[in-house]
Amino acid sequence: MPWAELEAFLDTDRYIDRYGVPDAFHGHFSHEMSIRTHFGDSVVYPHILAHQRRAVKGGGNEYGASLLDVLARFRHAGATDARDKVFGLLGLCSDTLGIQSNYSLSIRDVYIDCSVKLIKHHGNLDLLCQGPWELLGNEGRNPELPSWCPDYAHAGESRILFAQRDIYASGPELPQVPFAILSSGALVLDGFAVDDIAVVRGPVGADTIPGPPFSPGVQTALLWMPDSLLREGIDQGHDDLASFLKYDNVPSRHCHTDNRLEEYWRTLTLDCMRMPSRRLREKELVTLRGVFQRWLVAPFDSYLTSFEDPGFTETKISFTGSGSGDFDPLHAAYHGWHFAVSRTGLYCMVPRVAKPGDHIAVLPGAKVPVLLRPRDAHSLTFEWVGACYVHGFMDGEALQPNNGIAKGRRYEIA
Repeated sequence: MPWAELEAFLDTDRYIDRYGVPDAFHGHFSHEMSIRTHFGDSVVYPHILAHQRRAVKGGGNEYGASLLDVLARFRHAGATDARDKVFGLLGLCSDTLGIQSNYSLSIRDVYIDCSVKLIKHHGNLDLLCQGPWELLGNEGRNPELPSWCPDYAHAGESRILFAQRDIYASGPELPQVPFAILSSGALVLDGFAVDDIAVVRGPVGADTIPGPPFSPGVQTALLWMPDSLLREGIDQGHDDLASFLKYDNVPSRHCHTDNRLEEYWRTLTLDCMRMPSRRLREKELVTLRGVFQRWLVAPFDSYLTSFEDPGFTETKISFTGSGSGDFDPLHAAYHGWHFAVSRTGLYCMVPRVAKPGDHIAVLPGAKVPVLLRPRDAHSLTFEWVGACYVHGFMDGEALQPNNGIAKGRRYEIA
């Protein structure tokens, strides 16, 4: 079938107008899950080719033909030689960043060189913090690669915080990220040590759920909730919350807002509205403080429509994950993120592969904090775990003098 007829059948232009073109941070059909579910690869792959044809014909500016965009767009495509997941796509890029095909190089050397050039070109660590390639936990990943380097031949399942680039600004924004690559392939940066993870609340299993009258989403929020917050509800007369007590020693500290419950629900929500994702505004925080205080006494589910709804202040909160409104407290949880508490009591949302002992760091060029895993108890070398949300450290607080927690240090990430 001629391409013109195929694109007419796919109605490519209309879909681009509606969903945009997939790039380094947006999947095909953007957030429209129904299309991906019902049609799957039979529609996705022809559209990928159609998008790339637009990029090539249009010079790449409008449709995204940067090296990072092209690598991401074709990350699930096959290649007989894994080096062609970089070399084989160079002809489609508007800028190859000086990469030249050289098959005398190993896969490891090709991928490290490509990643280094991308970091230098973009001047940030988005490739690692928000990239579409899964790092730790990727079963198909090449074991010869450093933990921080994407395996361009095995994308895995990346679970980025958000596609938007400007929601958070935890690390220093610099024209160039100051880093070094050792002969071992280790990435060396000077950053800020924030804390270590003490407790991770993993996925909620059926055997741990107390059951009715609480909906599954509410059960997750209560099972993750620290005992100190549950006791607030119990003290206000909601004795049913006692079934959610864990009787563990979750660290506590003086919080940023003088309201520990607020820190909890703002952590679950990643401090954001959706979709498109954006930070909560002060007028919304004022409303939600009252809503969540009432919810703790009567934590049941009902639909939330919109902050523009005049009856919003009378509306309870939906933990259904149905996307019925513009505020979904468990959106991150439904996408594989887990709640965690640091040793000093910071509330966090962390990747599913996180575990106690993982180290929270703020790095130059990283818009979000990251988790690093010490190689051993006494090692100064770390492995990359992934990006995370740490309440109170998403807007450059680690850079402020006398913040009481973060300390400057050097990281060697193997």
